[in-house]
Amino acid sequence: MRKTRMIILLLFSILITITISGCFLNKEDNHLTVYLWTSKLFDEFQSFVEEECPDIEIEFIAGNNDLHLYEYLAEHGELPDIITTRRFSKNDAASLCPYLLDLSGYSIVSQYYPYALQYYIEDTSEVHWLPVCGIPETMIVNKSLLDDYGISVPKNYQEFKEMCSLLVDNGIKPFVAGLEDDYAAHSFLQGAAIGKFTSLDGLAWRMNAENATDEIEFDDQQWLEIFNEVGNFIKDTNITSDELAMGNNDALELFVARKAAIIRGTPNDRISYQSLMNDELLRLPYFSQTSNDSFIYTYPSLNISLNKSLQNNKDKLNKAMKILNCFISEEGQRLIAGGDGLISYSTNVHSSIGKMREMESQIETNACYIRYASKNSFSASLEVIHGLVSGKMDNEEALRVFKSKINEAIENDKIVLKLDETYSLQVDDKGCRDAASSILTSIRIYYHADLAITPYYFYTASLYEGEYTSNDIKILVKSGNTNPDFIKTRLKGNEIKNLISSYLNDTGIRYNINSKYELPVVSGMKLVLNEKEKGYILKDIKINNLPIIDDEIYTILIPTTFESLFATSNLSQKEIEPIEMPLAVIWYKIISEKILPNAPEDYIEISK
Repeated sequence: MRKTRMIILLLFSILITITISGCFLNKEDNHLTVYLWTSKLFDEFQSFVEEECPDIEIEFIAGNNDLHLYEYLAEHGELPDIITTRRFSKNDAASLCPYLLDLSGYSIVSQYYPYALQYYIEDTSEVHWLPVCGIPETMIVNKSLLDDYGISVPKNYQEFKEMCSLLVDNGIKPFVAGLEDDYAAHSFLQGAAIGKFTSLDGLAWRMNAENATDEIEFDDQQWLEIFNEVGNFIKDTNITSDELAMGNNDALELFVARKAAIIRGTPNDRISYQSLMNDELLRLPYFSQTSNDSFIYTYPSLNISLNKSLQNNKDKLNKAMKILNCFISEEGQRLIAGGDGLISYSTNVHSSIGKMREMESQIETNACYIRYASKNSFSASLEVIHGLVSGKMDNEEALRVFKSKINEAIENDKIVLKLDETYSLQVDDKGCRDAASSILTSIRIYYHADLAITPYYFYTASLYEGEYTSNDIKILVKSGNTNPDFIKTRLKGNEIKNLISSYLNDTGIRYNINSKYELPVVSGMKLVLNEKEKGYILKDIKINNLPIIDDEIYTILIPTTFESLFATSNLSQKEIEPIEMPLAVIWYKIISEKILPNAPEDYIEISK
């Protein structure tokens, strides 16, 4: 009898365990993680998705424009449900394929134009990634300036060449490109020889490059012709070596001053440029040098993929598909593109490039080119364009260097950090993110500040026990910003309370704090919050377990994006000390100086 009772108790315990586990599983199943490649998408787009999917618990996390981040997460079993990136080639993403859902059998794939989908189909016919709307980048011409000199707007490359010659004769630079930056050189190379890249031979090379499992092969004759056309474009537009040190702002200064007639740019760029000028601006496509064809050069606003593990849970997969449809929808694409200046790669959304004329025929015939963008193509383009413009390279040398750079293996990175602890980025029961707390506390102490605060989306991944290379360190925080991310200032305790209250209750779309996943990360203090139906109210701030002193002055690190809160919280911008380096550089500098990350803090206390 006793044995029977023990068996019954054992079975009962197992049943309870399964039931409890099931409860936790069901709770977790309603939670999906979505990595957004840029923090700019944490504004209107995040709000749009949350409004469209009110029944889904979505945690948006900052990604980086770097596939290595997702390799890092996959290696540690924390690949998010939905991931996005911009700089992308199928070849570079090959290592992620085992972790990604095959989308080829879903109706969403059938909505894509074949020209856009062709670069995303695997040899196995699987589709792991989809591009989400293209940003059109074309030449923007000052038509008023052309009119002043009686020069016609060109309709093909021969007319473009003649226009450039006439402009030079009148002391005006035909074209400025801001070639100091790798992305500018990257688009310059492919735009200048766009006829070659869109030819059958060009498309064949592109497909082979996207599918290469080893070195990318080059047909020397084909690529010598490409560099010949690039050389023609450099000569015809009279680009000189003094422009190699010009960034986009330098180029814009010449364009606005009417010292240059053409600048490259997107629809949003054109709107910005127009606001600085009274002249009429028109958009020009890139012209083929061997035919009368012309094309719109585009790059995806982002590329998106889903975690393969979703197929094990139909309910969760359906929710992920609903979120994916938000990305692909007309409103989603408009918000991602930052306006109506987009080229849609899907048939159910109309392309729109604003009020720009001259592009109708390219849009109607899908004469759009999606850039090739491998992990090495940007640096390779920068080196050869600088070499060709300066005259230090001829076509043969440019080809040799380009081939070498494209196929250049990433050197084994040095180990710069060894951790004995694991700090998770996931929100714990208290509302804290240990990894984010560790990083922010390290930065706060490094700058001798009493307190610090940042948005949650400054951080991208957990800190795991083990060894870290320099590349691993760089992907742990948001990157891509070259401007300072922090200011250091001195505020009274009551001013800090006003600042954080304004942050929590901001009625705009910038901060959007509706759930525990969107709460800020702070250091040196604990936020005592009351949870309301939607959002949180600041009850108190504690420092060393004691209430913050209203009249006490504290040094505090604040993100530069918080400066807009100074007005709403009645703060004067006094004693502001910019921290000159962006977040990613600060974090890497700390580790480079052999400073171990600080332990995380218990920085939030939430009550109903």
